[in-house]
Amino acid sequence: MYAVKSGVLVWFWRTAPWQAWGAVGLLLLATVVRVGRGSADGGMDNAIVVRAAETWLDGGSPYADPHFLYLPSAVLAAVPEVLVPGGVLRYLAPAVVVCGLLVGWGCALRLYGIAWRSRFAAGGLGGLALGFAPFGHLVQLGNWTVVSAAALPLALLLAHRGRWAGGR
Repeated sequence: MYAVKSGVLVWFWRTAPWQAWGAVGLLLLATVVRVGRGSADGGMDNAIVVRAAETWLDGGSPYADPHFLYLPSAVLAAVPEVLVPGGVLRYLAPAVVVCGLLVGWGCALRLYGIAWRSRFAAGGLGGLALGFAPFGHLVQLGNWTVVSAAALPLALLLAHRGRWAGGR
C-alpha cells in the first residue's frame, strides 16, 4: 500500500462501516431493478445475436438474417439468453453486468493496494453507480463488454503479482 500521510487520505483508506456498504448495495440493487422494470428484455442491445441463437437452436442458419454479422461464437454466447425465461432475464442480465463491474472494480483496487473494504472502495463504487455514465449505460444495455471491464483489471492484477505465465 502507498504511504499516506494526509489525515483525509488516511480516513479514506480505513474500513468502511457496514452502513456505507449497505447503501452501496441498495444503490446497485435499485439500478438492477430499474433496468429490469424499464424494458421487457432488460435493456439488452444484442437482440440480433439472440435472434440468431434462437434460429440456430431451431435448426436454422444464423446467417440467414442479413443483419447478423458476427462470428459463430457469438451465437454460442447468446444461447443462455435464449434458454432463460424473459421475466428472469430482464433482471438477471443487469445483475450479471453489475457483478462483472464489481469484479473489475475490486481487481483495480487491489492492483493499487487499496483494501476492497475501505471507504474509498465503497465511495468510489457508489460514485460510479450514481454518476459515471458508462457504468449506468453498460448495466442498462446488458452489454457483453462487461467481460472486458472485468478481465482487463484481473489480468493486470495477476501480471502485477507475478502470476502471469507466458510460453517460452
